[in-house]
Order: sequence, then structure tokens, then C-alpha cells
Amino acid sequence: MKKETLSMWLLTTVPLLISIFLHMTAGDTKPVFAAVFLLNLFFVSYDFFTKGKSAGHSLYIYFAGLVLIPLYIYFRTIRNGHTYKFLVVWILLYLFDLVCLQMLAV
Repeated sequence: MKKETLSMWLLTTVPLLISIFLHMTAGDTKPVFAAVFLLNLFFVSYDFFTKGKSAGHSLYIYFAGLVLIPLYIYFRTIRNGHTYKFLVVWILLYLFDLVCLQMLAV
């Protein structure tokens, strides 16, 4: 794995994998939502201030990432490198997380 893409892989996978794990163990609770939200904030900030800012991205992209993670991934990777792997992995993990939540609701 390239060092340049490590922060994007962390942003793409870690918060959602922890969300899936917490939803499977603790259910759908407010602390799970808060933990995943804080992880997303941390990894978006980490990626932007280590790689995104040096690549010439503006603060608008950072603020977009604070609201919508897929939008940040789009602007950070697809628009510049034309690579869909980060966005596809994020969408698949997100859908799996939604399936886990639906299974808990039944």
C-alpha cells in the first residue's frame, strides 16, 4: 500500500468497520452513533491536513467531508486520480452496515 493512500484507506474503512462491529455487539444506540461520528471527523481531518491540503484542495472540500463523507472521498480521489476504489469500498461497507442494522431491527 502506498503511503499516500493510507489516510484514505483509514477514512474509508475504519469508521464503518467499527460501526459494523459496534452495531453487532451493542445494537443501535446513541453512543455508537457518537463514536462513529467522532471517528469520521478525526479521519477526515487527518486526511485533509496531511494529504489533502498539500495536494491543493480548499477548505470547502474539508467542510463537505464534515457533512458527507462520500462527497469528500469523491472530491479527494475521483476528481483528481480518477480512481473509484475508495468510494466503492465505502459504499459497500455502508450498505453492509445498513443490512446489519436491519437485521437488528427484526
